[in-house]
Amino acid sequence: MVEDNEMVLGLNDIFELRENDVMVSRGGLVLKIVFSERVHEMKDKSMASTIIVQLLGKSISFKALQGELQNLW
Repeated sequence: MVEDNEMVLGLNDIFELRENDVMVSRGGLVLKIVFSERVHEMKDKSMASTIIVQLLGKSISFKALQGELQNLW
């Protein structure tokens, strides 16, 4: 499990994979790649505030959406 004191990755951060973070297996022509729970948790944590929205067919920025939602609360 990812500790709360570990940093959340940003766009320019480098994430280092550890030895047991990736398992690759091959079944005939199909390649299977499985990531560890640590990798999934880091991904989930770093994307916790990521959102893609279209409002009335037009893209709206995250900051604009965040501001509107904060005004509602």
